[in-house]
Amino acid sequence: MICLFLAAATIAVYWPAVTFNFVNYDDPDLVTSNPHVLGGLSWGGVLWAFQSSFADNWQPLTWLSYMLDVEVFGVNAGASHFVNLFLHTVNVLLLFLVLRQLSGAGWLSAFVAALFALHPLHVESVAWISERKDVLSSFFGLLALWSYSLYATNSRSTQIFRPSLSYWAALFFFALALMAKPMLVTLPFLMLLLDFWPFRRFEASAAFPIVREKIPFLTLSAISCCITVAAQNQGGAMQSLSFFPWSVRLEAVFVAFVTYLGKTFWPTNLCCLCLHSGHWPRGMVLVASLMITGLSLLAFSFRRRLPFVFVGWFWFLGMLVPVIGLVQVGWQFMADRYTYLPLVGVFLILVWGAGEVVRHWRVAAVPLCLLGVAGLTACALVTKVQLPYWHNSETLFRRAIAVNASNDIAYNNLGYYLFQNGRPVEAMQDYRRALAINPAFKKCRDNLDNLGRLFSQNGEYSLAVECFETALLSNTNFFDAHFGLANTLLKCGRTDEAIEHFQRAAQLKPDVAGTYNNLGLALAMKGQSAAAVANFHKALQLNPDFAEALCNLGAELLVQKQYDEAVFAFEAALRVEPNRPETCASLARAFSLLGRWDDAARQYREALSLSPESPDAHFGLGTALARIGKPAEAAVEFREALRLKSDFREAKQALNEVAPSPPR
Repeated sequence: MICLFLAAATIAVYWPAVTFNFVNYDDPDLVTSNPHVLGGLSWGGVLWAFQSSFADNWQPLTWLSYMLDVEVFGVNAGASHFVNLFLHTVNVLLLFLVLRQLSGAGWLSAFVAALFALHPLHVESVAWISERKDVLSSFFGLLALWSYSLYATNSRSTQIFRPSLSYWAALFFFALALMAKPMLVTLPFLMLLLDFWPFRRFEASAAFPIVREKIPFLTLSAISCCITVAAQNQGGAMQSLSFFPWSVRLEAVFVAFVTYLGKTFWPTNLCCLCLHSGHWPRGMVLVASLMITGLSLLAFSFRRRLPFVFVGWFWFLGMLVPVIGLVQVGWQFMADRYTYLPLVGVFLILVWGAGEVVRHWRVAAVPLCLLGVAGLTACALVTKVQLPYWHNSETLFRRAIAVNASNDIAYNNLGYYLFQNGRPVEAMQDYRRALAINPAFKKCRDNLDNLGRLFSQNGEYSLAVECFETALLSNTNFFDAHFGLANTLLKCGRTDEAIEHFQRAAQLKPDVAGTYNNLGLALAMKGQSAAAVANFHKALQLNPDFAEALCNLGAELLVQKQYDEAVFAFEAALRVEPNRPETCASLARAFSLLGRWDDAARQYREALSLSPESPDAHFGLGTALARIGKPAEAAVEFREALRLKSDFREAKQALNEVAPSPPR
């Protein structure tokens, strides 16, 4: 009945999550844009999962769980959320059964499991698809503890290490937990705490055999740590180490511990992004360090009289050690998801402490039970309020901004969501806010550059220019922004400014053929024909098969009356891209200027076969036909040109010459 109640309460509170969408914070890398995951379960996918350190972690079982989602449900956010909820519900039941197995205290274990199920700090682990690794690794970690409890119960007084089936099962499940998320590397130390209480194995045996039996577990932890550090170094997640010296990271440890405790009892201002500030007031650090040190000494002093306080406190501290910031990974200062299993230690102290109050101080159990129910109700209500923030990227990052208006990552990700959902003007505002907070934010500059290109393609040139210029404010050496801005200025007729930015782009990346081609176009528009030809030649030196540059070179050679060279350029362009009607027409024009009218007629016909609705090509063909003595066919082409372009004066005049109107 307790299990049914726990499961029903968990599902009732978290059920709205199955209607939520993917978010653009890690979900694309892990699921929606990951080709290995999108391929479903396959031998190739399994091999990749075990060999890959993608996303800065070695987490093969998490990858396999995503692949299984896609294999069974397709790319379905609701189904993935359901799997997270299912795993969380199973973890709640496992925690209850494990604690009851450890202690024999059913109702106390139920209260701890209920707090674990409903506490709002766990919303992030359950409602975020990318945190599948939390609920999955905890599932295997709890199975490891359950198996270990069966082993330890039968090994309390032995001086000889005799591993049983339950011992090997614990080791197996621990390995699986590490393959889902390496945060559980401290589980062997948690087993030692449980040996102290509730198993009390240290009272019946020497310490050495108990520690020795943890060596296989510690070996797995060491291997997992090495793999994780290598993966995060390879992915660049630890590059922020250089920005935070040891003193700052040590200060962050005490501040984070106290902040986690505060959020446990007063869970307000919860959000998905808690960025590292790089410094804290001296007074805050001093108070936090004294508080954590004092509570640790107090817990140690209670190790005999109230052993659950000792175990619960160091359960909380020990399980947070891998993510507390001593080794800084990324820019986050702390995260709600890190508390998923560590908070069980705090819940143990609270619930078992209440049990001690009832037992020793003869306080009535009913008021304490009512207080506990009130606490669980409050947790459920706050969780229900926190949960909808994970509905989509907009609700998630607007919440993060509401909590911290200086959160540049939240502004950037919100801007990206708005951009993807057809709201580019709002997106630009959020990108600009992100850059105002953090001018060195490369990803935001890249997004702003992409937005500028979209505006430029849509003809919204003033907005495009604003995007590119904003991106350049923080980094004047941003090649893509210079190139995009130059192209937009060229479309606006601001040719001199465009030339300046093309030249700057060429200085930044002298091996990009497109820059010289576009610079040549801009110079040609200014009448600087020689300089234009020189830049087209530079583009072709870098890319001899650059059809557009060949066409542009040919057009400029026509201006310089170098007709033979122009023919050579156009023919080279057609060898690269034989189906471009503009190139065929340009080559035909070059033949016309050389007086090669048969060749001109042939090329105009080729152009019209590719683009029949070109009045200029019809006029050119008519002119060529008239020159080679075919006036009737020429008249047909001139009439077609006039049909397509009624005010085509040259076509009217040519038609009158080859087929004059009869006198009235």
